[in-house]
Amino acid sequence: MYVSADPNITNLVPTVLDAAFRSRKRTGTESVVIEDPNIAIPGIPFYAAVKSEDQQSANFGFFAISSSTPFSQQDTNGNVYMRGYPVNVPIPDGTPDKPEAGFMFAFTTRPIVIQNIIVTNQLYHESGGDLFGSLSHDGKNSVLNNNKVFTDLAPVTFYYDDSDSGKIVDSIPTDRPGTLRNFVGEEGLGAWILTMVDSAPSYTGRLDRLEMKIEPRKEELTNGVGITETILPGRFF
Repeated sequence: MYVSADPNITNLVPTVLDAAFRSRKRTGTESVVIEDPNIAIPGIPFYAAVKSEDQQSANFGFFAISSSTPFSQQDTNGNVYMRGYPVNVPIPDGTPDKPEAGFMFAFTTRPIVIQNIIVTNQLYHESGGDLFGSLSHDGKNSVLNNNKVFTDLAPVTFYYDDSDSGKIVDSIPTDRPGTLRNFVGEEGLGAWILTMVDSAPSYTGRLDRLEMKIEPRKEELTNGVGITETILPGRFF
């Protein structure tokens, strides 16, 4: 995918393509984040060109959003924090024959090799057992909630941590198939997509919030320096 403020990109002008923002992965999900305020000027339109050598190239969708806060931030320990967009996403009522879904998107704007990932998801639904929620990134997936039963009238918040470190109070493991450990050792840069599917009739809900923390791989584990880590009783690192 190529993105530019120059409309000539729609004519595939080579010089415009060469100067465009681009995302060229092999997983089918591309993302371009423009953080420079001198480029992302209010009122200036951007144009996108999509190239695919797959026969399904005509089947794609776009998601575009602007934010007054950074899409991701990094602390002094190298941990990266993201939030999902947009907020308060409706989860339409679906059926087994025609499932419906709500989507939230989060973006990591700097490279990071993943050691662990922690997900906070707040949602509301009249019948939580109707839902199947999964988190995807670069072709890998983790199922967060697989028809998990809850019927609270107020929004509920789930804290997912598959590291089993015991350090995140009230955290629970994901429901599977697939776990957050699937992402360990992978590059975290780019788009993360939360898909919440409703496949049972009569009830609706809402995705209120998605927050993610990515902990970086500690190179000291492999370069001979070593690390210091506190391991709680009955847990592991």
